[in-house]
Amino acid sequence: EEVVLGLEDKDALTGISLFPNPNDGEAQIVFSLEAAQSVTLRVMDISGKELKSTKIQANAGENVIVLDNSDFASGLYLIRLETPGSNKTLQFVKK
Repeated sequence: EEVVLGLEDKDALTGISLFPNPNDGEAQIVFSLEAAQSVTLRVMDISGKELKSTKIQANAGENVIVLDNSDFASGLYLIRLETPGSNKTLQFVKK
């Protein structure tokens, strides 16, 4: 009898971090992927209104995106990372 304990998801975003948080106008988003693929980065205000959207071709392994948010007002924001099979949302504070 075969028991499946878990399936590896090639589209999964892992090791996600955002720093510094809070920030003064620039943040780094670090994440890892099992395979190279396109990733959409969306920045939204707390009400869900999209302020910025960009699509990048990410590599297998660790990736770093530098987010310039110097034109944003002080407050709480959401960052959503989307791959074809995975979505992750992070919060950050702009001072």
